[in-house]
Amino acid sequence: MRTRHYTYLMICQETRQLYIGVRSSKVDPKIDKYQSSSAYIKRMISSGYTFKKRVLSEFSTRSEAVLHEIYLHSKYDVARSTRFLNKCKQTVTSFDRTGVSITLPPRTEEHRRNHIASLKGLIKSPEHIAKINLANTGKVRSEETRRKISEARKGRVMSPEQKLLLSQRSKERWARYAKERC
Repeated sequence: MRTRHYTYLMICQETRQLYIGVRSSKVDPKIDKYQSSSAYIKRMISSGYTFKKRVLSEFSTRSEAVLHEIYLHSKYDVARSTRFLNKCKQTVTSFDRTGVSITLPPRTEEHRRNHIASLKGLIKSPEHIAKINLANTGKVRSEETRRKISEARKGRVMSPEQKLLLSQRSKERWARYAKERC
């Protein structure tokens, strides 16, 4: 089965706004259920907006399809036009966001709950933790931020295992500090 390359137009049924995109797929474009890679469009769909998709043109290569998308984005100035949901214009190498401010619709409470639930129980690798620590090292937090962190932590009960782990890490940190000072 060969890969199909095509440009498409998405039409929001509620607002009548448009979105122009490009897609490569092994499925026939007319039956392809793909909506868009745009986070903005995905968020609109999850908020209840409906879209109708129309295939504009099919191409034999991905680069031809991208060139057609570039042409359409320039012709209609999709990044600046309020008629289009595109937040930037496609270029040969990436997207051009020049002069365009991107504002996404606010996240719903359901979206927030689902996102938090997806992160619960996520185990970070030691490398990931080290990168997070490095990114936060030396960061100065405002008084308001420190107060919010404090309030969020109040009332939490630590398990004996957690207390032991914190104690060990604190001792290790102080031992390294003392060694560096001597």
